[in-house]
Amino acid sequence: MKIIVLGAGAWGSALAHHFQAIGHSVTIWGRNPGRAQAGCVRISANDPFPDVDLVVCSVPAQTTRSVVSHFMPQISKDAGFIITSKGVERGTMALQSEILSEIAPQNVHAVLTGPSFAVDVIADRPTGLTLACVDPDLGRRWQQELAGNAIRTYYSPDVVGAQIGGAMKNVIAIACGIVAGRGLGASAQAAIMTRGFAEMSRLGLALGAKIETLGGLSGLGDLALTCHSKSSRNFSYGFALGEVGKAPDEGTFEGAKTAQAALELGQRHGVDLPFTTTTAAMVEGRISVAEAIEEVMSRPLKDEIS
Repeated sequence: MKIIVLGAGAWGSALAHHFQAIGHSVTIWGRNPGRAQAGCVRISANDPFPDVDLVVCSVPAQTTRSVVSHFMPQISKDAGFIITSKGVERGTMALQSEILSEIAPQNVHAVLTGPSFAVDVIADRPTGLTLACVDPDLGRRWQQELAGNAIRTYYSPDVVGAQIGGAMKNVIAIACGIVAGRGLGASAQAAIMTRGFAEMSRLGLALGAKIETLGGLSGLGDLALTCHSKSSRNFSYGFALGEVGKAPDEGTFEGAKTAQAALELGQRHGVDLPFTTTTAAMVEGRISVAEAIEEVMSRPLKDEIS
């Protein structure tokens, strides 16, 4: 297949490496396309858009609308889209697939997501990912064509569930990073991750996701990976916030951008998201880490299943 990857960051470059390694023709676009994998065709925003079978969206989630809109006049309606960006759009509270449904309504899209660090994919270390698509024929075809030695794909029709897992795990990873940076111990991290998974599940189910998806690679699997490793940008963001009270100034931290949008999405659907609420308040600078810990520990006691 002929594939273009939009986004020459760590994950976009890792996917370009993988796709090329399994025999596809790969072009990569980015604001700094010189970072792209050797052997890939590199283009900038002003270059002509190539004729491709698949457009892989790996730009930061808050820029998906602007980047894809820029190229849409040049993209064939027969080209498919693979979404790898993880986040809820601020302002609109739209999932990435909902953005594409607005600006590319004639193009079929799928979601590729799950527990994966770019460094592992570049090193050809194995991982399992979810390929979610509402069109089962195309979804299963892409499942076969995008799999290889480093990536094993599992098909799912649950596009919403795959995206809620990917978006919410970034928010929860920040909370776990704060706990780790504050030195509150592994027990507290486990509690945050578990209660965070409960929030992810409540929101996902309210939006029509399947519990099996939320408990699978794109939900619990990705959550487990990002909540305990400094290789996770969002965990590292939270760690710095917990350790020194100040988040990093540079870098793409999807959870920091998504926290408030996810909170507002939950409010729209009547879903209680206490840890997301607290994380959003810390990220937005409305409360300190010490105040957040006191707030969480002083919340009224409740049943675990409610």
